[in-house]
Amino acid sequence: MKTNKKNIRMGAIVTLVLLSFMTLSQITSVQALGAIVSGEVTCDSTAVNNALVSLIVYDVVEDTDYTDANGEYLVFLRDLLTSTIPCTIKVEKSGYTTIYRDTYLYPSTPTDFDIEWEVTQTCNGYVYDHVGDAISGATVKLIRISNSAVLDSGTTDAYGEYSFSVDVQENLYCKIQAEKSGYDTAYITVYCSDQTTSYNFRISSTSVDKIAVFFYATDAITYDYISIYGDQLEDEEDFDTIIYIENTDDWEGNMTYIDTLESSDDFVFIHIMTHGSYDSQNENSICYMEDKLCNPDELHSDDFATSLDNFESENIFVLVGSCHSGGFVDDLQGSDRFIISTTDQYHKSYSWKYHGSIPNVEPSFEHYFFLRISQEYGDYCSYTYAKTHAQDEWSLQDPMYVDQLAYEWFKWW
Repeated sequence: MKTNKKNIRMGAIVTLVLLSFMTLSQITSVQALGAIVSGEVTCDSTAVNNALVSLIVYDVVEDTDYTDANGEYLVFLRDLLTSTIPCTIKVEKSGYTTIYRDTYLYPSTPTDFDIEWEVTQTCNGYVYDHVGDAISGATVKLIRISNSAVLDSGTTDAYGEYSFSVDVQENLYCKIQAEKSGYDTAYITVYCSDQTTSYNFRISSTSVDKIAVFFYATDAITYDYISIYGDQLEDEEDFDTIIYIENTDDWEGNMTYIDTLESSDDFVFIHIMTHGSYDSQNENSICYMEDKLCNPDELHSDDFATSLDNFESENIFVLVGSCHSGGFVDDLQGSDRFIISTTDQYHKSYSWKYHGSIPNVEPSFEHYFFLRISQEYGDYCSYTYAKTHAQDEWSLQDPMYVDQLAYEWFKWW
């Protein structure tokens, strides 16, 4: 048995002199000695040598020892005990994670305390694509981050489910990663522990595009404001294509062009920012796509719905920022869509902290909506945040929405 050099107090000198001449088995058989912790350190049932073992009592390191070739250690308290007290054993070694184990020191009985530097990490969950369909044949791996070693892996079944367990070092910093050819790779980081990590991965096909389209009239908002939103979607949300369409007199032709860019797998975000009104006779909202004083091209919510129905995308998000825009929520709703109007049919849509004449202002709802997205919140949370703040500033503004998407936007990707 290898022991450290000790700074011995007089009250324990007789005990320590005896210890220097005794084997571990002899020590554990002599109950009168006490205040001793000894045992073996192993990992995967193999002895760990040259690991530093520390005895910690009330946050003070009282003694240390290095494990020998058999993984054995012995540490002891410098003062004799009169009662049982708790203690912590700390074990550390280069290339291993540091671990802590709690036990007790006894006044008359040595503590036999073996330490297994290992836990069983269980990983399970399921893997699905951007529209929520299960992905079979995806590989899920537990990877050690320090050296990229794959510790274990599993394959998803027909239901997209995976499950596997592996013995690893406790607190080992790892990542659980899901991957499949033709799909993006996703992962989470974990510190391995004696419990199950359940995590569901949503991975998109690599053929998926994110397309953002901004229709706007320059007498309602300037490019400087609209481009801020486009830049945010490109930089923070990884949108592939950003299209700005200003003062159009052919919104239908533009929609036909956008239709040629998108497919069923793609994400399409459309933001309309202009002046608007409500046609109560036909029960639809109207957006003026040009300067409304100069023979504007009118976009009616029911006509826009017809044009949108030509799209193949199963993930469409439409945000209409104009006065009296609630009719778009009524007309555009459908499966695989999230539709927002910044107010209802009967009220105006106001600017954020109004400080000048239109268009030199930022719209109130959009200000808070895009702010919340930048803080890594999802679609509905961003909507409710923007609605609350817009109504606090302008009590007559009454945003509306309908959510018929299977999963939320923004936060997950």
